[in-house]
Amino acid sequence: MAADRLTDREQQALRGIESVLDRDRALHRRLGLLGMRFRLPQRPAGARMLALCGLASLGLLVLGVVTTSPAAIWAFAVCWPLTVGIAFLALRRHMGAGGSRPPRSFV
Repeated sequence: MAADRLTDREQQALRGIESVLDRDRALHRRLGLLGMRFRLPQRPAGARMLALCGLASLGLLVLGVVTTSPAAIWAFAVCWPLTVGIAFLALRRHMGAGGSRPPRSFV
């Protein structure tokens, strides 16, 4: 652990750099503005894909029931298994896949 420590000369140089940065008003203003921005949380592509497939499946189900169109029914028949498969993969990833890895959030 002794190798991780800074020498006296390096600590002095670091203090000098920090004091220069503390006096920089433009930097403080920019850093302050960055903290005030509202950002939506980023969701992985798997969650977006699951939501899109789920909405498409629901829309095709309703369309198929209302119109009894064979094309809408077949489209639902193709889209629904994809939705279930994506949901299974997302749940498996969220639960950690039974391994020793910690679970990862998919939403």
